[in-house]
Amino acid sequence: MKKHISTVIMICCVVFSFVFGACSSDDNDSKDSTQLVLQASATKALVGETITFTVLADKLPIEGVTITEKTLGQIKDLTWTPTKSGTYQFTAKKEGYQDSKTLTIVVEEGIGKLNIETNRTFGKPNDVFEFKITSNGQPVQDVEIEVVGLERFTGNTWTAKEFGTFKFIAHKKGFASSDVLTIEIKNYSYFTYKDEIYLLDKSYFNFYRTVTEDFGIFDVWGLVMMSDDFENKIVFLAGFERKDPKELTFPEEGEVLFGGFAAAQFYANGMQLREISTLDSTMFITKVEPFKPLREDFYISDRVAINFDFVLENNTSIKGELDGPSELDFETVQTGTTSTNILSSLSDKEVLQLIKRKK
Repeated sequence: MKKHISTVIMICCVVFSFVFGACSSDDNDSKDSTQLVLQASATKALVGETITFTVLADKLPIEGVTITEKTLGQIKDLTWTPTKSGTYQFTAKKEGYQDSKTLTIVVEEGIGKLNIETNRTFGKPNDVFEFKITSNGQPVQDVEIEVVGLERFTGNTWTAKEFGTFKFIAHKKGFASSDVLTIEIKNYSYFTYKDEIYLLDKSYFNFYRTVTEDFGIFDVWGLVMMSDDFENKIVFLAGFERKDPKELTFPEEGEVLFGGFAAAQFYANGMQLREISTLDSTMFITKVEPFKPLREDFYISDRVAINFDFVLENNTSIKGELDGPSELDFETVQTGTTSTNILSSLSDKEVLQLIKRKK
């Protein structure tokens, strides 16, 4: 009897295993036989019109699907904006499912291609950029601007919120999307002249001489604010009053009250600008990180920040800001020469006539 019962149990186990395996096999076969269905918001579109894809399995939306186009390759998201006319063929794929049937989308030319421009392609956080969108030379309104990988917005202004490189594309239904416009956000230094922007990178202080007068003792420094290629630069004399008659005064934070504004020299793209600034000009040294010795009589600072506004005799101005590394040179104390070549032949009296206290 026991032997009979054992035999029955064994047969049941075999049958159960067979049935379970068959069911499992049926499940796998069912999954393998499920074909993805690729759908699009439109199968006919104009250049610049955004198309949204949906993928179904057993009539239900499914995630984790890869959509590819025959010539374009993988589509990053479930949206696609054609930039050229033509016939495109899309397929959806996912492991464990049959590939979808090919979905064909026909794209026709729109009105024209968008062009995106801005007032400048660099800046700092909190700077506001204004965009101009045109097509065939004519303004285009109600355009959507894409910040690639981040957001889309309507309107013609954008405020930088952080450092980085940002890419912009203009879209509008019926138009071919614009080419990519790149804006770089970092600690830029520059000056403006006649609505043009000229970049600066660093500053250089060169000890010039000490001048003694009845109203004080002044240490005069040559200051050059310049680009790395020396094409853009502003050459200036700045006087700092000694607090202790026996101690040399270094460039320091605060407004430069004694400056050679009339003798300032300006260079843009390697050309000297024939401009003369007035005593209405201003200069503020807003930050001076400690200068550290690099070699004898030569020092470097990681950061010196300067804001300036040179008011010119023709009622225009050269203004801007510099925030970057700086060098400080004492070589002239020993050699009597100045690498800045500013007024090196003038007497103390002549220097004071140019370096005047601001009102």
